[in-house]
Amino acid sequence: MSDLDNLAQQLPSTWAVATLGDLIDYGRTNKAEPDEIDDSAWVLELEDVEKASSRLLQRVTFSERQSKSTKNRFDAGDVLYGKLRPYLNKVLIADQPGFCTTEIVPIKCPEQLDTRYLFYWLKHPHFLRYVEAESHGMNMPRLGTEAGRAAPLVLAPRPEQTRIADHLDTLLARIKACNDHLDAIPGLIKRFRQAVVRSAVTGDLTEEWRAENKCAFAWKPRPLATLGELGRGKSKHRPRNDPRLYDGKYPFVQTGDVAQSGGLIKSHRQTYSEFGLQQSQLWPAGTVCITIAANIADTAILTYPACFPDSVVGFVADASQCLGEYVKWAIDAIKDELEAFAPATAQKNINLSVLNDVVIRCPSLEEQAEIVRRGKALLAAADRIESRHAAAIAQAQRLTPLTLAKAFRGELVPQEANDEPASALLQRLAQAQAVAAKPKAPRGQPGRKKPGATDAPTAQPDWSALPDGAWASDVPADEFAAVAALTAVLKAWGQPMPQDQARLAAVLCLQPRLFTTALLASQATQWCRLVGAAAQPLPTQVARLQVAVATPWGNALRKMRARGDLLESGPGPHGRWTLTPSALGVNTTGWPDGRAAWVVGHLRAHGMAALLPALTPEVSEFIHARAA
Repeated sequence: MSDLDNLAQQLPSTWAVATLGDLIDYGRTNKAEPDEIDDSAWVLELEDVEKASSRLLQRVTFSERQSKSTKNRFDAGDVLYGKLRPYLNKVLIADQPGFCTTEIVPIKCPEQLDTRYLFYWLKHPHFLRYVEAESHGMNMPRLGTEAGRAAPLVLAPRPEQTRIADHLDTLLARIKACNDHLDAIPGLIKRFRQAVVRSAVTGDLTEEWRAENKCAFAWKPRPLATLGELGRGKSKHRPRNDPRLYDGKYPFVQTGDVAQSGGLIKSHRQTYSEFGLQQSQLWPAGTVCITIAANIADTAILTYPACFPDSVVGFVADASQCLGEYVKWAIDAIKDELEAFAPATAQKNINLSVLNDVVIRCPSLEEQAEIVRRGKALLAAADRIESRHAAAIAQAQRLTPLTLAKAFRGELVPQEANDEPASALLQRLAQAQAVAAKPKAPRGQPGRKKPGATDAPTAQPDWSALPDGAWASDVPADEFAAVAALTAVLKAWGQPMPQDQARLAAVLCLQPRLFTTALLASQATQWCRLVGAAAQPLPTQVARLQVAVATPWGNALRKMRARGDLLESGPGPHGRWTLTPSALGVNTTGWPDGRAAWVVGHLRAHGMAALLPALTPEVSEFIHARAA
């Protein structure tokens, strides 16, 4: 049984398994050449989107990016899917129009598919396994158009899609906040370790101990070379030896194996035979390893006899003067100062003489032992926290795929008996596509439009480039304004629109300050800039217009029906409005088209549920009422 068959058996009876091509025209794009793109337009590249998290890392304009390649246009509310190396899971919902690399596919969702529902499905573990298996190309795999159209899509009833998306918005935001907190912990642990080392070599760690033991020994500054054996390569005390004399008994430690955390990366050790029989010297366990090339002043304590190259210096402490662990921490504390001695070349390194002259403040051997004991205990606590953090990270990384898997098995929100099954939705969509594909008999003279007919706009303007007050209006909120607003909304939607969503969008266009309260601060500022004073929130003591009883709305609908501009289909909550060709003669240029493009884009991206909490009870009652 395939993975998809197994998933299908777990679905509720009202769900269905389809393909992306059944609902969306995957791969269909609107190209734009560089000379068609405004300097202030948003240009999105794959590098701008963080893998897996779908976080937008940066927003770059065309003038900043200076791209010379063809781009794909996208509108606000489009799902932007990265088809290059799709296993990186780079998916985004556009919050404003712009242009993107052709390696990103803009997807427009029909009314049968919630935008956020599709966004989350594209991040589902099953979908990721599919695209990884179907992508072509070795070094830079990408998902082809036909494979994209054939990709599976688990489809819930339309209202349930929105409920699932709303719930996922909340849960995944909490998971993201949890991950953000976990990501901050390594930095805290690093600062803690640095503080332990700093307090150890300054005497702060044992200040209380000295007072209790009435220690009168003064801390004495001593050059490192006088505290033990410091050297590398051939010396009279420790000559190089042919490694073949060791018969491969001892490992060879490379420069990168010395870690500042205080240990050696044992998995990177190499034997002499693996290294190629290079000559080196054998150092005993307890030697302090100090790198003088590449990672300057990284240190470690040898826990076993080993050899290392000339890029690593060995220090064997004189047991009558100092402890190796204390010397290691003293060097760790001045790592930044030692790096300053390395010349700014491609291969950084410091001279051995610099280490010879390093001055270390040494307390008595008794106090050094107490410092090492206390420091090791604190660093061991940090190691335990780090281990628990690694386990927590592993668990947290599983939360998102597990939550998505639960959501698309129908287990996240309850099913409702009144929801239209997904199978009926697919059947209706297939019938509509069949009718649209059927050739029509030619009428009238070919290639000529009826007088007054215009094409519906296919792209939204670049809002950031529009002047202040571009959508301001001195027209009173009468029936003519209501006709223009509703017509612009239905044009922007581009297909039969649920009546409640159409009423919501039209009301937000007519009363833009209602929309302001539902937007993020940055979006609200842009909206108010374009709409003007009408978008500014009212003072709390000023009463709002009661839209549910406003007569202009009823008069507008009656006139549109009388002229045949409005086509109504479906009963009750499933009713939909569609413009007829005669409605294209209504002038919506200016504020109606501008406001409608923004409102519809936001509605597609976030759904009604995200807007309703910001509205008054009177407005909500009007939205859910039967068409007035």
